Amino acid sequence: MGFLTIAESTGEVASTLATEIIVILFAVGIYLFLMSQKTKRLNFKYIIILLSVFLFQIMAEPMWSDIGLADWAYLYRNVSWIFTIGFASIFMITFYIVDEKIKNRSETVSFFLYLLVLTSISTIIESILFSVGLREYSTTLTQSFSGISLLGLVPIEILLASALVGALVIPLYKYLTE
Repeated sequence: MGFLTIAESTGEVASTLATEIIVILFAVGIYLFLMSQKTKRLNFKYIIILLSVFLFQIMAEPMWSDIGLADWAYLYRNVSWIFTIGFASIFMITFYIVDEKIKNRSETVSFFLYLLVLTSISTIIESILFSVGLREYSTTLTQSFSGISLLGLVPIEILLASALVGALVIPLYKYLTE
């Protein structure tokens, strides 16, 4: 019995460590890719998006919890720097896709394209985090859910939450970096 508990704990620690390493490697990979694309003022832009995402996470912290990560992965209560760099990287690749691959568009069109790309990517990631138990939502929040789920796995409200986060972070980032 004791051995199974240790084995289960070891498996959970290995799984958590693997998740943390994957997210860190993803963020480093996105950063190196953007550097190879000669992204102007990349360090400044990355710092601004990191701060923007982190500030939003602190503000929204009562609504959800990042759970199951190692103690060193948390910056403030249940706000994880691991997920902060992961989501910041998703924002950065979103800006790259829209700004570099879709030319001749107005700022309004750009904003909605950012939201579309960001919501598509972040909804998938958020769904994975929720499904594997690394993200959970507060009781108050879950009581307001419609009961409709995406692919039978996660609340459809994740679409709205992803778009809302983007709608708040994108203008702040753009204002500070343009």
